[in-house]
Amino acid sequence: MNRTKKKNIFILLLLFVLIVVPAGQVYAADEETYDEIETEVASFLENVYTISDEGLESVRGSSGFYEILVRSWYEDREITGDFVEVQSVEAEDAGNGQIIVNSVVEFENYLSDVVIYLNKDKESTTPVNYVMNIRYSMAEKMTQAGQNMAVGLIVVFVVLIFLMFIISLFRFLTPKKKESTVEKTKQDPAVVPVAEQASIRDNIPENTDAANSEEEIAAVIAAAIAAASEEAPSPSGYVVRSVRRRGRSVWKRV
Repeated sequence: MNRTKKKNIFILLLLFVLIVVPAGQVYAADEETYDEIETEVASFLENVYTISDEGLESVRGSSGFYEILVRSWYEDREITGDFVEVQSVEAEDAGNGQIIVNSVVEFENYLSDVVIYLNKDKESTTPVNYVMNIRYSMAEKMTQAGQNMAVGLIVVFVVLIFLMFIISLFRFLTPKKKESTVEKTKQDPAVVPVAEQASIRDNIPENTDAANSEEEIAAVIAAAIAAASEEAPSPSGYVVRSVRRRGRSVWKRV
């Protein structure tokens, strides 16, 4: 049996020991019990972070907690670099039947806070979740925040420009106001049919000044006739029944 296979079997045994810690010991919550949990978790993390990909796939096959752990480690190891050591491990009772194990792990590029959650019941203590938080420097955090802000601003401006473009298209969708026939005639009489031009002329009122002038002339003529009748009155009297327009030549002679 080669060294890699021995290491994989050792990892699986550690996982088995971690799962079947007697619940009675955990409920006792004495220092010795927590010391045992901390030692097991430290060995477990050290072996997980140094195991081969083949071994990780073997661990991943257990699903649940181990699926989460291996998937997270595949994503984080490209950032953290190679494993160096487990600096500290601390287990505490979080209540509600749960134990939280906080570990500080040193990698080649970063320190990381690793948290493992254990559920305890009457029969066993089972790992249920795994979280790794990489300790980025303040400069890296500010750079990342600036990048996120820049991306957000770019997205906002792109959306605004797109909305402005959509709104500008509304003018092509709104129907134009239909011009009246009279306005068309004023602009270009040739484009209006002859019948419509005649109708327009009929609807246009006559010159009011000319009509008033003709009424004044008729009044003057009537007054002159009335004055002549007073000098030589007619037995039957004189009555103006109507004044009719007979043509422009008649009015000129008057």
